[in-house]
Amino acid sequence: MDHYLWRHGIACIDRLGEGKDGVVHKTSRASALKVVRREDVYRRELRAYRLFRELSIGRIGKYKVPRFIDSDDSGLLLELTIVSAPYCLDFASTYDELEMFHLDF
Repeated sequence: MDHYLWRHGIACIDRLGEGKDGVVHKTSRASALKVVRREDVYRRELRAYRLFRELSIGRIGKYKVPRFIDSDDSGLLLELTIVSAPYCLDFASTYDELEMFHLDF
């Protein structure tokens, strides 16, 4: 995480929260930096945010979706915009159609 912060000239100034998939910090440029605990979860969430950006999705129904800013594969880091309530934040458990095809139920 330190290398990412240094490379972008930012700092973590507050802790926004923690969940089963990671810890989220507020940065000095008013963004959220999520440190994801597992690579498979990171990959799924990164794929979801990239898809939202590609399709210009900023809302799902009445819920706001954070905008993807940047990522760091080696540190499992996602930098996102901070959104106000109501919002959707948990995309770590999302699967695309190809993944669904290979899952055992």
